[in-house]
Amino acid sequence: MTKRSFPLSKVYGLLEPGPVVLLTTAHKGKTNVMTLSWHMMMEFDPPLVGCVVSGRNFSFNALRATRQCVLNIPTAELASKVVACSNCSGYHKGKLAAFGLTPVAAKLVDAPLVAGCYANLECRVADTRLVNRYNFFVLEVVKAWIDPRCKEPRTLHHRGRGVFAVAGETIKLPSKMKWPQRRREAPILAIIAPIRSRECRAIRQRARRCSRGRVSQHATVGENSMGRRDEADDPGARRPAASVFGNLWRGFRPAPGRAG
Repeated sequence: MTKRSFPLSKVYGLLEPGPVVLLTTAHKGKTNVMTLSWHMMMEFDPPLVGCVVSGRNFSFNALRATRQCVLNIPTAELASKVVACSNCSGYHKGKLAAFGLTPVAAKLVDAPLVAGCYANLECRVADTRLVNRYNFFVLEVVKAWIDPRCKEPRTLHHRGRGVFAVAGETIKLPSKMKWPQRRREAPILAIIAPIRSRECRAIRQRARRCSRGRVSQHATVGENSMGRRDEADDPGARRPAASVFGNLWRGFRPAPGRAG
């Protein structure tokens, strides 16, 4: 098989991650919608979605300020409106009304749902540590809606430069995959027990200082890629148990001759 070199600037069209979505936000009394195709699933339960929103977009500032949005999944019937939204800035007009998209109040966030879409995912920002460097937001889906009448949604998939693929034939193959259970953040002492009482006391003291914000966190936990305090200053920020465990373990040194 003979292959030829492919331009690097077009690689994104080969690796498109999923259906094109309409991202809606609400900020300072103004709602907005933008077309988004650079997104990816990151976790099953709770569902985490990573997405890149350009810092030049009106939606970027709204998402960063409110930490809320809705990911609306359109089908091919809305293709012309999806493209129109991508070619117009929210700085200049209200795009929902301009393109005939009907907003519907969400249940858990201020941003609206788009009525004509096959599915709607209400989201809150869970992590902004990669925003400064990559404009990458991690969203947690807190409520999901779907149109039960749409059995085979013909979703849009961006191939680059105005070219879209439409979801078609669906096949189902046997799978032995076991779906993961919802992860519970186990108490740190249960993870590393048993260890002697002195080490336990040291870990408890460090855990209390961490919870009060008195321990400097590593960039992987408390600082974004530019070294600024971000999620560590947010009491509602989600921190994986493994990351917290890593910080405690780095601060723990067993007594000589008492390795566990």
